[in-house]
Amino acid sequence: MRKKNIVLFFFITFSTVMVLSFPMGVEDTTTVSGNVREIGLKESLISINKDDYTNFTEPGILVNNYSIFRIYINDYDVNYNSSKTAAENDWLKGSGTYSDPFILENLYINTQGGGGIYIRFSSSYFIIRNNWFDNDNPNLWDDGIFVFQSRGGNVRIENNTITNFYNGISLMGSVTNSTISNNIMVNTFTSAALNKGRAIQIDGQCDNNTIEGNIIVDFREMLYVWSSNNIYTKNNYAVNNFFTEADVNNPIYLRETNYSRITNNTMAGGFAYGVFALKNTGGIGNIVEFNTVVTNSTDFLDTTLSISSDLQTQQSEDNVVTLVNSNYNYIGYNTMLLPSDDYTPQNSEDPEDPDTTESPKGIISGYDFIILISIASVTLLTILVRRRKR
Repeated sequence: MRKKNIVLFFFITFSTVMVLSFPMGVEDTTTVSGNVREIGLKESLISINKDDYTNFTEPGILVNNYSIFRIYINDYDVNYNSSKTAAENDWLKGSGTYSDPFILENLYINTQGGGGIYIRFSSSYFIIRNNWFDNDNPNLWDDGIFVFQSRGGNVRIENNTITNFYNGISLMGSVTNSTISNNIMVNTFTSAALNKGRAIQIDGQCDNNTIEGNIIVDFREMLYVWSSNNIYTKNNYAVNNFFTEADVNNPIYLRETNYSRITNNTMAGGFAYGVFALKNTGGIGNIVEFNTVVTNSTDFLDTTLSISSDLQTQQSEDNVVTLVNSNYNYIGYNTMLLPSDDYTPQNSEDPEDPDTTESPKGIISGYDFIILISIASVTLLTILVRRRKR
């Protein structure tokens, strides 16, 4: 009888450890090679040669008191609805249905101080792909691509180049079931006043959207999501070489966002100076896993690799992840690449500060509870077996 109890105890303990050690999600095709975490971005089909595009020469359209867009589609406006726009312009193909979506492709659009394309109040299906949205005279509040209150249909934004806009891509007001994938978004602003925008922002009941495989350079924020649920963000790479510790913001900010996944993303450069690499305020049921944060360096090489099943701990200087008024979230299996041993933390006068030397470089402070459970289980099992032999 006692032998059966020992076997049963071992089986339960082993099963518990195996379940706890298995991540809640399935890791995408991401590998760790040496000290480099490869995020498996799809080979880019994007060209930065203007000769590969059709030059868009239509004049800008004033859509409100302060915004001019080169392309404006508004299905509540008889002059700018999608059907009329497609009928009068050969650069917009299709009929807007699920099987025959409107397609905008292969255009070079220099907005000259305005926005790129603004789609408003449309229930049609759109594909925006292989375009170059460029802005050689940037102003505040310009968007490369702006979709507002488009219900019923969806929008696929893929393989575009978006350069020098305050915000790269914005979905606002119940834009659902859309995909933002394999785009390159770059800012070259030297003005801190202009360089405070977001590469991607999703705001106002924009549920069930996917953000995948984008490359983002020198925006103040990689992703901002407010009051939108089921946002799947994966395989994106964001680096910031412009900001210093004084003015960088959260690379990823979820606010009142629920049941979303952030997985296999890499954040590097100035983003490491941010107060938080990811901030989640008022969220429920979100999963953050298999992400990489490269701290205080844009270089992937000559760093120490550390993998932790729990990022709800502090770095030597800042929090990697912060949760405020948030419940039932899962954070695990993320990676940090830290600087070499001779690195002195910002604002630290004493390199021997016990807060920074307590753990080896590259190790996230805290305990691995799975290992502790395993050790305790093996120890208890050994004691029971010895008692049985007596």
